Amino acid sequence: MNKPDFYFTLAIIAIFGLTASIFLQIQEAGSEYEYLSSSMAPLVRSGHNSRDINEAIKLNAELDDLEKELQMLDL
Repeated sequence: MNKPDFYFTLAIIAIFGLTASIFLQIQEAGSEYEYLSSSMAPLVRSGHNSRDINEAIKLNAELDDLEKELQMLDL
């Protein structure tokens, strides 16, 4: 009975590892897509009113600034 070749076994392990990595990346991309879609929902619901869109963009920028300040305080 022949033993499996070392390089063949290594290649199979690499293939399974790569497959798992790609699967996890796709899962992460899906969750990021869901997050971005839900954060864009107010803009989509508001229609094409540019004033509402500009206000939402300003609010998002303010929230980002506040998040950065909180992160700096945590350090």
